[in-house]
Amino acid sequence: MKSWELLCDEPQPTNDSGPLPEFAYEPLASPQGCIRLINILEVSTDGTIICAMKEKQFNLNSGSYNALSYCWGPSRPQYRIIVNDKVLYVRENLRDFMYAARTAHEDACHDIWIDAICINQSDLAERAIQVGQMHHIFSNARIVYAWIGNWDMRFSSAFQKLEEPNADSEPALSTCNKYSSVHISMRHLFARDYWSRMWIVQENILASNIRLLCGSKSL
Repeated sequence: MKSWELLCDEPQPTNDSGPLPEFAYEPLASPQGCIRLINILEVSTDGTIICAMKEKQFNLNSGSYNALSYCWGPSRPQYRIIVNDKVLYVRENLRDFMYAARTAHEDACHDIWIDAICINQSDLAERAIQVGQMHHIFSNARIVYAWIGNWDMRFSSAFQKLEEPNADSEPALSTCNKYSSVHISMRHLFARDYWSRMWIVQENILASNIRLLCGSKSL
């Protein structure tokens, strides 16, 4: 079990004054015109992610925020993070992204929109409105970070190939023999759950600037 794992039914105190309160969402000033953004501030000594959340007026032309494209993953286990000095629980894949961002991708820590926590998932009316805005949110983000999960050494040849100039061109990729280490590595990379998501096509097409993140690696 990872050292930072704290399940929802086992809340733990983080300071001498006792347990922190559970995070509770404040209603958006306007679900149509505002979004919440997360700043990933630090990783505590026990591995807890500490964040700040703020509300921002949504300007279609601002490009003053980032967005995360990722796979939610299984509902268990869940991990405890701190948001505005309150406790919130997130799924493992999101926790892994937040840890990687804070430790390896500084630029991905600031003013980032993450659907699972920037939308109050318990407020059905807000959720419906915000989900309806997602095409605007992704198309106007400064950078869309595509998180495909933690690093796997089997991806090494694929990343080396994709880092080459013009590596994303059809002729360059077609030169890979299907039995080559690059081709096998590509198959492992694109077998990740991220690529099977229904929303992935929309989020990637809408993004004006997209970066692929895998553990501490990026493209």
